[in-house]
Amino acid sequence: MTKYENVYSDFEVTKTSFKPKGATAFIENNCVGSLEIQETVRNITKKCRGVVVKNRTKHGGTIEGTLKLHMKWGLYKTLFGLNSDGLKEGINSLNRDKSVHPEFTMVNEVRDEDGTVKFLAFPCCVASEGAKKSIENGATEVVEVEMKFSASVDEIGNTMYEAIVQEITDETVKTKWMTEFSTELVKVAA
Repeated sequence: MTKYENVYSDFEVTKTSFKPKGATAFIENNCVGSLEIQETVRNITKKCRGVVVKNRTKHGGTIEGTLKLHMKWGLYKTLFGLNSDGLKEGINSLNRDKSVHPEFTMVNEVRDEDGTVKFLAFPCCVASEGAKKSIENGATEVVEVEMKFSASVDEIGNTMYEAIVQEITDETVKTKWMTEFSTELVKVAA
């Protein structure tokens, strides 16, 4: 295995794909402006006679994120739970009882300033708020949709996967990460 020993700093998201739960394929949506993530943590302390003698910080099991992008219409309708039940063709709505944000998997290809590629995957996500949009008459730039999301643990307890591509030795993982990601793809066979 080739170990990556240089400094790596996330610089740009070059590819992003989504797979809503129940879908058969990932949907590529590469017009991403920014991705911001923050892991939650649990702080554990041990006290002896009222004084903290040990601190440990552990992953809290979730990641909160914000993605700003120009989103494909069909993907937008799916991820934000737009519903067309009982409506004429082409009409969609947000319905208090029927509009549910589905779980989805999101994968990203990220590069540093030198072009080194890193893969990210969030296997269990859900849009945690409604879409945030801004419409400004006379603007010179088209504003991106802002999607806040929460990532939770998958079936083996992982919230996020990441890998510098040159460290991946399994060629199948390299070729399928962005199009067929699953926990089975990245875990060691039993």
